[in-house]
Amino acid sequence: MSDTGLSTTDRVTNLNFCPLSIGITVRFRLEYAIMLDDWLIAPLQDAHRRDLLEILDDRYDNKSTMIASQLPVELWHQAIGDPTLADAILDRLVHNAYRLDIRGESMREAKGIASTGIIDPSENH
Repeated sequence: MSDTGLSTTDRVTNLNFCPLSIGITVRFRLEYAIMLDDWLIAPLQDAHRRDLLEILDDRYDNKSTMIASQLPVELWHQAIGDPTLADAILDRLVHNAYRLDIRGESMREAKGIASTGIIDPSENH
């Protein structure tokens, strides 16, 4: 889970290049991994929930699934919608999972300020 604009997608997809820096052993190969970016940014429709469950069921315990989301994990069950499918989907996602909460300043905002030459009013000049 992360705040907006923190380049979460880049960070998550590059985890295989820096396992020692985050203190975990990375157990995936990118050709077998999928990335769910902006997870639950919009409500899931019933067909999407069922397809996602089927995909996650096929991948469970043998292929990696990475998720980048701004929505707190505590709200995922409610955001998925159907309680029964939410239980099944989250059961396959959260067991054996590593969770990285990324916090900080928006990189998009920082790049925008730097490229326009605008002085950030929060800084002492």
